[in-house]
Amino acid sequence: MAFFYKSKFWAAIACAALLGACARYDKRDATALPVPVAEAPAPAASPPPDDLGDRDIRPVESGSSGSAGSAPADVGVSAAAGASGSAAPQSGAMPAITAASTGLPASEPVVIAQESPAAAPADAKNIFYNASLAPQLARDAGAPAQPVLRVAANAVLSFDIGQRRVDSLTPHARAAPAISGARQDLPLTIVFGCEFCAPDTRFRQHIVYRPRLARSQQVRFAFTPAERKDQKSYRDELYLIIIDDRTGYPIDRVSIPVTVRSAPGAAAAAVTRALHLPDSARMAPPGKRTRPDLIIYAVEAPGPSISLSIVPISAPMRRLLGPLVTHRGQPKSFISGKLDAGAIDEVATWSFHSLKALSLQEKELQKLRASGATATLSDEARATLVFDPDEAAGTARVIAASGQQLYQKLFFGGPDKSLAKIIALIEQAGAGQRTHPLRIQIVSDRLNVSWQYLHPVGPVIDPRQFWGMRFSLNVMRANDGGQGWRETAPGATPRTILFAHYGTSSDPTVRLAQGQIAALTKALPRLNVTPVYSGKTLMALMTSQKHDIAALMTFMHASTGLQSMSQTAPHLEFGASDRVESTDFAVLRNQVSAPDQDLRYFSRGPIAVLNACETGPALKLTQAKLAGELFRLGVKGVIVTEVSVWQSLGDDMANRLFAHLVKGASAADALTAARRELLEEKHNPLGLLYAYYGDAGATLVPAGDDHEP
Repeated sequence: MAFFYKSKFWAAIACAALLGACARYDKRDATALPVPVAEAPAPAASPPPDDLGDRDIRPVESGSSGSAGSAPADVGVSAAAGASGSAAPQSGAMPAITAASTGLPASEPVVIAQESPAAAPADAKNIFYNASLAPQLARDAGAPAQPVLRVAANAVLSFDIGQRRVDSLTPHARAAPAISGARQDLPLTIVFGCEFCAPDTRFRQHIVYRPRLARSQQVRFAFTPAERKDQKSYRDELYLIIIDDRTGYPIDRVSIPVTVRSAPGAAAAAVTRALHLPDSARMAPPGKRTRPDLIIYAVEAPGPSISLSIVPISAPMRRLLGPLVTHRGQPKSFISGKLDAGAIDEVATWSFHSLKALSLQEKELQKLRASGATATLSDEARATLVFDPDEAAGTARVIAASGQQLYQKLFFGGPDKSLAKIIALIEQAGAGQRTHPLRIQIVSDRLNVSWQYLHPVGPVIDPRQFWGMRFSLNVMRANDGGQGWRETAPGATPRTILFAHYGTSSDPTVRLAQGQIAALTKALPRLNVTPVYSGKTLMALMTSQKHDIAALMTFMHASTGLQSMSQTAPHLEFGASDRVESTDFAVLRNQVSAPDQDLRYFSRGPIAVLNACETGPALKLTQAKLAGELFRLGVKGVIVTEVSVWQSLGDDMANRLFAHLVKGASAADALTAARRELLEEKHNPLGLLYAYYGDAGATLVPAGDDHEP
């Protein structure tokens, strides 16, 4: 009998402990996420810390350690990467990298975050992006809604998704339908972009939006506004890109204009790019579109170095890379060798001038001979684009001179020696891809990298090994700002293609442009291909047809403005005195009425092909780039040129691109195909002078298949 009562006593104790644990779990579940603040006067201090904020959900540094019991409570950790003990390998020796070495069956991908039971979607009208800054100075009378920061003083941007907060700097920024309409827990990556900030490895963080609670946890980005050389106050913007971790799709962008004050009462200096961005632009990815196979996140880090994370998206990539690029269910952060944005800009500037010299066959090309990177191209080669072996090899050496340098600094010399082996594995996977090129989405902050030039180190230069030939690349820079993808109304397919060319018929580019227009018109009889031959006409049509534009094409003259003594803005040239500058595109946004400022200017998310000289070099320019301003107007993707291009090359690439675009290929896939065809048919690698920025799934004609057009 005594034993019975003693057992009953201990059973009661066990039940009480179990109930207490459940109560604590419920309490944590209910309070770990930020609770929306009631509509009341804004608090004087920043929002309270979030239990699931940047402490629990963060990129894990390569080689970091921790016990299994320290896993974040609210982030799903796969059995392969966590409980089973097969965590990501640490720095140093790395096991053979094969699909079998991941320890996963073919049908079991690495889990990024566990899904909760399906929940009814929250009321989309009540789900917002909340952003706050601290500390702030007194605001300027002329811009009372714009936060003011102190130069060289630490600041923190806090961000979450949920019910609107009264202290939010984005009070009208409703969450994208892909978020507010979610029924399962939605893992998201938030990339912070800031042109005027010191680097920080935490510029990429993770959150999970939970439909059951109608909110996410809060993340914080710490940054320090830099001082200008003239020591004046200035105005600029902070940017966020929101990416779906499951698909790699960019769901939305958020922009926050700020003033940075250098001294009390100092006037804000003018900035070179327009301050017209709305708080956000809704994006809702189409139901079917091309998606990346993997994402490479590359952000500047202290050191100086670059922080790299590799996130596999497709099932084959998850099986192949799996625990090699994750640690306890989160992406590992690999640190590059000694490299920062300034060093990359130096390489980019050298590359720009050397490749421009190659294209124009200028005397500057002689400067390259010291490094053994020379190429002399005959007049016949420039006319026919057919290169002999010496011309092909010489051209490849000039391109690889910068590409190999960046490759070595990015993937070698860091503390984790496995990074170079993982990159080699990705390259091997790309070589084995048959149905379509391996699709890599690169997301960065302010890095000016010509990713298509990357080439493995070594004495042998093979044009087929350039990343622009191996992979279908799409690059997204958070610092480009811009608006994203709104949900398109049914039956509202855009019908207009604006095709801009030079205004004088005697210019040899006009005849070639007319041939391209004729080919597009024949291939797309349902679309209106509209020739545009003056800057005034282009600006008028971009205003009157803004809701019906499917694409903006050009075949004309253009420039970065660097040659001008007055350092003019990047521009398109219709004639000697007729040009459209990047700043002219900025003015279009300013003409939109206040109620529509939170909508995208080009409501149908067109693509752009800026086929002219120097329309998008990977350079740090003093004034806004053409592509950057088009992103701010709402284009989904832009194909640009790195340097000056021959008319013969421009016409050849245009016809190859259009042949794929009219069949529904994505812009990234079409560009890769055009490069490969030019190399295979004419032994000419100059297709690498073209680059693509934007969404991996951007198309001219909607594709009917999620993977293959």
